[in-house]
Amino acid sequence: PFGEIMLQTCAFLRSITEFGDYTRANKFVHTEKEGWITLGDAIEREEGAGRYRVGWRHKGKFIADLPVVVVVSKENDRLMAMSWGKDTMSLVGNQHHPCMHADPEFPEIAPGQTAAVHGRLVFFEGKLEDFKAEDHFVLG
Repeated sequence: PFGEIMLQTCAFLRSITEFGDYTRANKFVHTEKEGWITLGDAIEREEGAGRYRVGWRHKGKFIADLPVVVVVSKENDRLMAMSWGKDTMSLVGNQHHPCMHADPEFPEIAPGQTAAVHGRLVFFEGKLEDFKAEDHFVLG
């Protein structure tokens, strides 16, 4: 029996004041039917047809069709996006902390084996509707 490797990857945003509000309303995930929706709205949804979980790790619901979480600036037309590409397990943010998460999922590995996942944090100048995740992340 092999152990399950679970990581939590937090981008803590308090020091970047334009992104640092204590809310889920400035964080977004993408759905096939609606495009970008707030993380708060996504968490309230019923289980969907998405490929990626929204919510804490394995407890999250399959809502998002892209493995990307985005936070939008309250001051300018810019955003930050985070993803582990196809190795993303869940997307989440905590309304009690100014943060966003894209948590990776590792394959099962035996003792002595190695595995790697690759993620990216992207800063983008422009509006959310102009942001094309596939231009910045390997999604498939």
